[in-house]
Amino acid sequence: MRRIKRTAFVLVAMMMSALLTTSCTKNDETTITLLGQEKYIDDIIDVIPDTLLTVFNNNFRIHRGYIPPNVEGAYRFSPKKRKISSVPQQYWPLSTIEPDVDFKFEDQHNRMATFSHYEELTTKTDTVYVIGHDTYFTTYYIEDINLDYGFGEVKYKRGIIYSGRMKKNGIGALAYASIIMEVEDYTNGHVDTYPVGSFFLYEDGDGLAEEIEWNH
Repeated sequence: MRRIKRTAFVLVAMMMSALLTTSCTKNDETTITLLGQEKYIDDIIDVIPDTLLTVFNNNFRIHRGYIPPNVEGAYRFSPKKRKISSVPQQYWPLSTIEPDVDFKFEDQHNRMATFSHYEELTTKTDTVYVIGHDTYFTTYYIEDINLDYGFGEVKYKRGIIYSGRMKKNGIGALAYASIIMEVEDYTNGHVDTYPVGSFFLYEDGDGLAEEIEWNH
């Protein structure tokens, strides 16, 4: 009897250890995300210099919370309007017409979702993290961009944040932020690069990202 009890105890301990290990990973569909453990969004905001943080916070709202709304669906970001940036306008003019963006959230679970992004004939898919409360939400992820100039590359790591409010026919007050988190310049300084902490803010110009049929 003692041997049976000891074996059962070992099996339970092994199962608990496996569960805790799974809980610390973030990219598979069985993940258990521990509430209150994520510092991911803070890491993105932390790269913004203190001198620019007030401007960012005054123009972009992050909806925090551990019980976000259901964001699943396909939507159109149109018109995608430039709002403000820390980069001077001669390098990033607000008058530039941005292409429409179609995007889709699916398989939402445990404050994560699959995110598909279609812009200029290109579709990208990432795992995004979802936070928020009531009908308000914020999603965020980090992406790598490699720009090849022939004589060298510039590599950016940037944080992408979407915020808005779920409505019956789409997403209201949709806002988008892009924040430069890391820069690697392999052009020997022959290309002007955005400094770490630079940010670019957009908003849906008509106040509503309409729900659409996804056909990409």
